[in-house]
Amino acid sequence: MIARLFVLLCVVAWPIAKWPLSEFSGSPGSKRPPEFRTQAIEVQVTLSAEDTQHRIISNLSRQDFTVLEDGKPVPDIAAFHTSFDLPLRLALLLDGSTSMQKGFAGGERAAQDFVSRVVRPSTDSLVLVEFSNQAMFSDAPSGRPDLIFADLRPPRAGALTALYDALYETSLKMLLTRNENEPEKSVIVLFSDGEDDLSMHNLQQAIEIADRADISIYAITAHTTRKTHPGDAVLRQLADSTGGRAFILRTYEDSDQALAAVEQELRTQYTVSFRPHTATGCGYHRLAVVPIDHQLHIRARDRYYRCPPDAGPAGP
Repeated sequence: MIARLFVLLCVVAWPIAKWPLSEFSGSPGSKRPPEFRTQAIEVQVTLSAEDTQHRIISNLSRQDFTVLEDGKPVPDIAAFHTSFDLPLRLALLLDGSTSMQKGFAGGERAAQDFVSRVVRPSTDSLVLVEFSNQAMFSDAPSGRPDLIFADLRPPRAGALTALYDALYETSLKMLLTRNENEPEKSVIVLFSDGEDDLSMHNLQQAIEIADRADISIYAITAHTTRKTHPGDAVLRQLADSTGGRAFILRTYEDSDQALAAVEQELRTQYTVSFRPHTATGCGYHRLAVVPIDHQLHIRARDRYYRCPPDAGPAGP
């Protein structure tokens, strides 16, 4: 079970602009992502719930689950409430590698429809990331998220793919521009086959920086269901580790159904806040949101990273 944490940000209202992946100050060769200090004394976990038929539960109560930190019940639940109206920070990542070129038009159309339904111009923010051997970022103009697709051109196919770098730098951008004083949801919707043969970062580093930025990753791919593709396991790990979902479709024409499920989940989520066992030291802490009724499935992030301002350096 995966415990999902969202830290927050006001609406980003930048004009459409593009810049290369290398502009950001990541350190691909480093052992771990950059260290960020937080003033927060409470941990916020965003979660969703469904029944055995995969139907979203819209009336979850505080009595329906227990929160465990490092295997122990948390000492104090400070708050529990629905979070469907929180500001949304959405990053839409489109894989432009050669292997993604065939049949992706349906996925692009579904993504545009999803943005028009989900992104509220006065409340939410949107960034479009097109990547293959490098990534280019486009921010939606203030009040007109739909115009971001006017700047979209068919990506020039690349023989090599830097998926992990694109995820890392997207998460880092969202982390550096977050506002810890306002609650929000941070989400990446990724269209990719999950293959990477160029990145300087690895899969674990991509997951760790998404954890620190409190981002949930929803991954969508499409291929024949008669065989398993190597990238499927990568996409599932990205989604499961961050509290999102992975959709393995037969064709990208089915993307609208997957995105409708993402939309429903984003509209039916809950936030639980608790005080951690200890407020000292930097590092990861395991999280589990355990349902009381075993017929219930709760999807949330499985860990969080915390580094108080007065803490010493993080361990390796």
